[in-house]
Amino acid sequence: MTRCLQVCEGVGGIPTGDENDEITLTSCTPVANASQIDPASLIKPVWASEWTVLNYHEVLIGKKNDPFCFQTFPGNDSAGKLCYRYEYGVQTYDFRHARALREDLVVPTVLGTLQTELLHHGQYMWVVNHFPWYELGIHQCICVQVSGGSYGHQNTSKKAIYPVQKNWTDQMFYIGREKLGVEYIDKVELLDHWAFGPHHVWSRPANGTIVRMWQPFNGLQVFVEPSGTNPGTVDPQKFADIPPSYCKKGGSPFRINCNDTGYYVAPKKDVSSTCSKDANCEATPADFKRARTRKPRDEYRASSFVNMSMTLNKWLTSGSAPVKECSEFDFEELHGLEAALYLLRDSQLDEVYQKVTDNRRAFNSTLADFQKTWTELQALTVGHKNQTQLVGVIRDSLCHEVVM
Repeated sequence: MTRCLQVCEGVGGIPTGDENDEITLTSCTPVANASQIDPASLIKPVWASEWTVLNYHEVLIGKKNDPFCFQTFPGNDSAGKLCYRYEYGVQTYDFRHARALREDLVVPTVLGTLQTELLHHGQYMWVVNHFPWYELGIHQCICVQVSGGSYGHQNTSKKAIYPVQKNWTDQMFYIGREKLGVEYIDKVELLDHWAFGPHHVWSRPANGTIVRMWQPFNGLQVFVEPSGTNPGTVDPQKFADIPPSYCKKGGSPFRINCNDTGYYVAPKKDVSSTCSKDANCEATPADFKRARTRKPRDEYRASSFVNMSMTLNKWLTSGSAPVKECSEFDFEELHGLEAALYLLRDSQLDEVYQKVTDNRRAFNSTLADFQKTWTELQALTVGHKNQTQLVGVIRDSLCHEVVM
């Protein structure tokens, strides 16, 4: 016998992890069930064809595809490791002209606070991350093909997923009326509870304004804006750059799964081949063997620090990558380069280094730690009687750290 969803069931809350105690459930008091409300008085949740919400909060739940949850997107199951990413900002929806959804978000992470632009148009999605020192030119673009309720290349054989249609709430059925605690607004509101499958929506009875949405293993969404997703205005410039310039050739220095025109391209399957900055690369067994070998081969060793530097330089200049003398770098360039290398590092290999305190390990655990160290080093040089000499010493040390 099928059991119907009851008032105050499936309300969810703020999740932070996979365990049952890693969620702060919201409060809910039943007011009336569906049979106690005149159907003629009900107004279905309104999701208009165009609107802008300036105060939007969400906790996004999705598969963990990278160490920092940059590539997280809701899937259709909760199997495997998941990310629980809180973010807030502006959400813009234009189904009338651009037929796209855009979010401009602030994302607190272990790397510091990111600024993220998410754009969903057609079957493609672009995620542009501006890292904490984006003024140094450190951006990242992730190109995505959304399919089968999953993210990126995981289930590309399934049907493509497009931005939600303006009339999607028409299929929802009524659960009842509740006094619900609304996160981020931090107050209890009298709301109508609607559902379709695992999707739950709470709206204001008087006008259908959507206040809150919840779906298990997908996430929590709260529209603090009084007008919610009711008809509103849209800045057309929000959708003027599709695909984003950062995702095209010559845009961001770190493009993941993007072709030259900025669209999604499947990652290379041969992980033993040489990796480029535009491809997803995985550590091979040979990489792990090298990582566990603390003593370099003879051709990579030297009898003194000076000779070791000469040996490292010989190998650096023998490749095809562009290089320049350490003396030609300034502090900001070295800081940006070190931050970029930190983002590109393989976390699994770094774990190998960390366990045995190998000098190849990352000496700072977060980008915030890097920033603190850099700020302290720069402060040492200000007003120093031997400032020029000290700057040179610190610069040379940073160059050696970057190479390692």
